[in-house]
Amino acid sequence: MRLLTRSLGYALICFLAYSFTLLAAPPSQEISPPVGNGILHGQVINGTTNKPQPNVKIKLHVIQNSKEINAMTTQADGNGYYTFEKLPTDHTINYQVEGEYQNIVYYSSEPALFIPNNPETTLNLNVYESTTDNKEIYVTQMHYLLSFESPDIQIVEIFIVGNRGNQTYIGQNGQTFVFALPKQSQGVTFQNDDTNKRFIKIKDGYADTEPIVPGEESLSIIATYNVPYQGDAITLDVPLPADVATLSVMMQERGVILTSKQVEFASTRELQGGAFSIFRAATLPKGEILQLNLTGLNKITPSDEVLETSAPKAIPAKNNNLLNQHTSLWLILGLGVLAIVGVMTIYPYYRRVSEAKIENLATQRERLLRLLVRLDEEFSAGEVEESVYRQMRAKYKSELMALEN
Repeated sequence: MRLLTRSLGYALICFLAYSFTLLAAPPSQEISPPVGNGILHGQVINGTTNKPQPNVKIKLHVIQNSKEINAMTTQADGNGYYTFEKLPTDHTINYQVEGEYQNIVYYSSEPALFIPNNPETTLNLNVYESTTDNKEIYVTQMHYLLSFESPDIQIVEIFIVGNRGNQTYIGQNGQTFVFALPKQSQGVTFQNDDTNKRFIKIKDGYADTEPIVPGEESLSIIATYNVPYQGDAITLDVPLPADVATLSVMMQERGVILTSKQVEFASTRELQGGAFSIFRAATLPKGEILQLNLTGLNKITPSDEVLETSAPKAIPAKNNNLLNQHTSLWLILGLGVLAIVGVMTIYPYYRRVSEAKIENLATQRERLLRLLVRLDEEFSAGEVEESVYRQMRAKYKSELMALEN
């Protein structure tokens, strides 16, 4: 997960906008499940007690080209161990396990796959005890993206919610993360809620209903909305629902000036023919109001028409029931900075996009990145001959570089 740490801050903006679309295709009912000689071992571990969790029913999802091509179930034994056999070892196939514990469904933190000359792989599952105490809940990262299409400011607001504890936070009355958006907000939608049931409108804002499992990036919230403006200036008051470890504001440069006592200008980036101002802040406390003062709105420069036709587009994110958000973040690492433009500049046009091409590219990148990591691990452990290792690594890297070009 931390292989590309330096770019994670920027890539994460696109990760979250794309992450819930990439593997959302429905299971295929017509393809006969492939059979092979692969064996997948795993164990259910209770992350709260650090002990094996016995007798959990395990479901294995077999995923190829963004589609679930097979699923099978088994029961973990008294020591939490489970095994699936006769699995295809094709390198385009990923495996994900899920199990339910205390009425909460948990997913393996990353997919498993098979590497050349090794018919066995391992995929464990962590489950946790539950709590209604939110003292360990915080916002790991918050991203605020602004673009301009008169007469509206178009905004993507992203929360990455973490849980420092070792218990899953289930909230009060089913509400886990309560937050408010600026009072001027209109047309609020949530990109990872295709059922329209995850987020609840409440008196002071919205409430998420998803449990928050332990981890730095256990929950992602992507809200998109418009703020209409008149005249030259407007102040956006953004309530902070929890302690925020890091915050970034990314604003399309159209002649608008942003000032704030809480964020500082960090840099300007040229991305796909457009310029973006990036502002940063760190360690903002719960209850504080982030104030963003925008001036120059009546002098907005025309947008670059080239971006609409040539830049990659963002697409409406869908809830991903097979891969959790840790996996999604990894999957999109390959998309890099270009997808930020998709989220930011092309947000007004994202409904026009072809989803298939993005899914295909992301799937290929994910497969190659996983193969490289697993191949390095197996070589370090002495399980792959050096000649095979060098040959396969060169092949995977060349394929990955070709995708980036």
